[in-house]
Amino acid sequence: MWSDNESTEDLLGFEYLAGAAVSIVKNENLLPATIGVFGDWGGGKSTLIEIVRTQLTSEEERKAGTVVLSFNGWLFEGYEGAKTALMGTILEELKEHETFKNKASAKAKKLLKSLFRRVDWMKSTLGVGKLVAAHFAGPAAPAFLIGGVADIASVAREAAKKVEDIDPKEVKEYIKEEDKDADKDEPETRRQIQNFRKDFEELLKEAGITRLVITIDDLDRCSPDTIIPTLEAIKLFLFVPRTAFIIGADEELVRYAVRRRFPELPGDRREVGRDYLEKLIQFPIRIPALGRAEVESYMGLLFATASKDLTPEQKKLVRAKIGEASTEALTTACFNISVARELLKPLPQLLEDDLGMVERVAPLLGTIMNGNPRQCKRFLNTLLLRLEMARSKGITLKQRVLAKLMLLEYFRTEAFRRLAEIQFAQDGTPKELGDMEKAIRPRNDAQQIKEAELQTVSDAPKKSPAKKAAPPDANELSPEFALWIADPWIREWLSMEPALAGEDLRSYYFFSRDNLGLLGTAGQRLSLAARKVLDKLKSSSNAVRLAGLKELKESSEADANAVFEALVERAKREEDLGAQSASLKPMIDAAQERPALLLQLITAVKALPERTLPLWAPVSIQNACKGHPDAERAFKEILATWSKSTVNVPLASAAKTTLAALSTAS
Repeated sequence: MWSDNESTEDLLGFEYLAGAAVSIVKNENLLPATIGVFGDWGGGKSTLIEIVRTQLTSEEERKAGTVVLSFNGWLFEGYEGAKTALMGTILEELKEHETFKNKASAKAKKLLKSLFRRVDWMKSTLGVGKLVAAHFAGPAAPAFLIGGVADIASVAREAAKKVEDIDPKEVKEYIKEEDKDADKDEPETRRQIQNFRKDFEELLKEAGITRLVITIDDLDRCSPDTIIPTLEAIKLFLFVPRTAFIIGADEELVRYAVRRRFPELPGDRREVGRDYLEKLIQFPIRIPALGRAEVESYMGLLFATASKDLTPEQKKLVRAKIGEASTEALTTACFNISVARELLKPLPQLLEDDLGMVERVAPLLGTIMNGNPRQCKRFLNTLLLRLEMARSKGITLKQRVLAKLMLLEYFRTEAFRRLAEIQFAQDGTPKELGDMEKAIRPRNDAQQIKEAELQTVSDAPKKSPAKKAAPPDANELSPEFALWIADPWIREWLSMEPALAGEDLRSYYFFSRDNLGLLGTAGQRLSLAARKVLDKLKSSSNAVRLAGLKELKESSEADANAVFEALVERAKREEDLGAQSASLKPMIDAAQERPALLLQLITAVKALPERTLPLWAPVSIQNACKGHPDAERAFKEILATWSKSTVNVPLASAAKTTLAALSTAS
């Protein structure tokens, strides 16, 4: 299995991105600089930053006077002001760095002590802590963001009214000090900020530091109250010659934080967030999602570099393949089973099996997971963990079968749960699964010959000619499973090797029990965009819900599936699905707006307790199914069941009425 932490090993082909960041840092004409490493959660931001960090901490760079420090704002969440936390941490790390210890002059050490005192002053006074927070609550925020620090003395007077946790005596004393110095050129706080910058710049010179690189990661995990002050502290206090800041964050999340922090700012929300970010980040480096071929290469490299059957020299050859990747890598894997057979002769059998599995699952993972490396790695880790759990019980699971079932579990969770019910009722070998496979999988010559031979043997006494059994037509399947194979994703899944007909699935479901309860994995997979859509769909405002449906329609398949599964999970925990805040209505609206979700809707409502369903459910779901014959046929079966309900008489009546209307229409 593989660690979920950042890695210095480049298996993603990030060398060109890392090279761009390093070239900016090494260009003295571009310093000071802020470099934004932008990407989705799990997209590889931390790994890219770590690769850059490794290159900049080489022996050659250390001798040249490059110092690399790091700051993780998430560690200081809720403990102290983000600004002083950043400044204090950087000074502490600088003090302990070998370059400072070996090269710093007496003046540098004196300046460092002075800077520590300034940070302590900022912590103990209202200055850039609480006063700024109060200042941001008013209309002066844009001036502060763009122009620097406003007149702190005038702001302080307003702050006393706006920030509840400020001691009024403390504010009064601070204002008194500012009024006393009113005839001076600069208020004390502004002078403190400017002096801090001046001393910090002088400190770097006296310490023999040619380049100070500060990496800031995990801003995605921080609240808006930490994200914004951290970025502002860089610009206000530390942005001096010889410095470069490499900041890893989800670009959309930072924009969202801006709007949360400054809701009163005029203009379009996205534009304000974009403008704010552009003022703080000079050089954006955006990490693209992996393509289908790149996902196959990445997963193959994970297995190859972790293989116990390869020598260090062979692993070096394998890792070199990612460096050979070109623009063709978007359509052709730079490392897969074919490349491995040529590169590693002979190819170890276990690795060949692993790469064969990767070849089958990578196309679906690449499409549905939006090319997210972390999600791909977690899928593989779960796969290997379940195989290991089975071995510990003396059970052998077929890796290919488990991988195929896990795809259904991850991307069609409701269908996976329904299959669990069927296999349990049929001792692990669901007939319906075999029927669906036969309906869509072309039979090969060997299968046809075997069928003919079996038929000939059974008919031998009659001397009748061999007769080939025809596979069931899709129309011969029950409406429920005809709907399954109407889903293009399910069809592709059914056609994947290996076929599951006749396979005993009981052991596989035994080790998947963690995902068969009420709670699935959707909540963990929700991206920021998906969370926004989910919030809008659950809003009490009709206009907001409509906006959410529009965004759902334009969402990626991964986000749409995750949002729908999150709604299903909530619906299973709700006692009254007819309530305004309940999840059933958003589920129906989502499937009506995005018909690819109809299979999951039908499967989910079939499993919901009848007593919790509202009387409007039959007609609303039927309206969502209109124009989709397979969905309509599958839902008729559910209506027939509901019409006989004894625990929910209003539902039964509504179901009978809907069935009668359908019969009349046909």
